[in-house]
Amino acid sequence: MTLAFELRPGMRVRYHPADEPLAWRTGTLVRQSTNGEEWLVKNEFGSFWLAYSQLHPAPENDSH
Repeated sequence: MTLAFELRPGMRVRYHPADEPLAWRTGTLVRQSTNGEEWLVKNEFGSFWLAYSQLHPAPENDSH
């Protein structure tokens, strides 16, 4: 899968959490998995491994 943006550590992203599929949460990319299919995302709720396909760029005006 090719995304329209490049993922890199420190980048702000948003995703749908598993417990609230209609909500958006934001976080910061920490590192990519060794197989390249997931990214470790950190936010106020903790750190989570998320599939590459779940990640979207966070809006620039997002202050979280």
